[in-house]
Amino acid sequence: MTVQPVFHMFPDTGRLRLASQATGGLVPFLVDPTVTPWFLQVVAIGPNCAALGGRAPDLELKVDKGLITSVPAAPETAPVNDGAGHRVATASWTRDTDDVFTVEVDMAGLGVARTWQLRVINTDPEEPGFVWTSAGSVQDATHPRLVMEPRVEVEVQVGFAVPDVTVPVANIGTGPLIFTDPVKTDLGAGYSLKSRPDSVAPNSCDALVLAVTKDSFHGPSLVEPFVLDCNEPVSVNKTLLLTRLQTPFGPLLTDRPAVRPTDRPTDRPTGEG
Repeated sequence: MTVQPVFHMFPDTGRLRLASQATGGLVPFLVDPTVTPWFLQVVAIGPNCAALGGRAPDLELKVDKGLITSVPAAPETAPVNDGAGHRVATASWTRDTDDVFTVEVDMAGLGVARTWQLRVINTDPEEPGFVWTSAGSVQDATHPRLVMEPRVEVEVQVGFAVPDVTVPVANIGTGPLIFTDPVKTDLGAGYSLKSRPDSVAPNSCDALVLAVTKDSFHGPSLVEPFVLDCNEPVSVNKTLLLTRLQTPFGPLLTDRPAVRPTDRPTDRPTGEG
């Protein structure tokens, strides 16, 4: 029997945005037929870098050609049946303070590969975003998703100091985002890491602060990528593209303001659901 991969994250990038009372599509997810229970984690992403704490979304499961089942909050459980009406599993969810909903699916039997799908309905008056994971354990389902503006650019004038650059970061995943690059790390292109958070909880934001060395003579412009050392599983999400434009005279063209505690980076256009 072929064992399916242990971890998946949805959507592929960004978040699924749902207006109030809007219903998402049925999204397939893989389940290892040799494992029980199986877990989904769904984070409801609130505004202003904080959990909304509003009405719980309706989380619905469908297996094979069975009817769609609305999953209740624990300790209640609901049966998930196949197209013949046979019980395949029971399911329920719990909610934490970061608005991460953990769905536990207890299989009635093992060894049969099935087609599973999840549907999310937003019941809250607000418009949160949704990101979810699927895995054979809570630990494997708990992953961050880093959102930041990857392009950083400064213009350097010979002999003049350059202001620090603030890069807001947000975690829209289901687990803590942990940074491990040491402070003062050389990032390339004349940038270094001045400060960073140790971790960013789901539904939270913080910032990286980058220092930029000044020039004593006019040199070439530089462009260098740097991959942050953090537990974000997707390399492109944690890659900064650092650009340093050299000018022999004239004012600095880039002056990044300090980040406000409620700043949240905007998802890249490809990540909008």
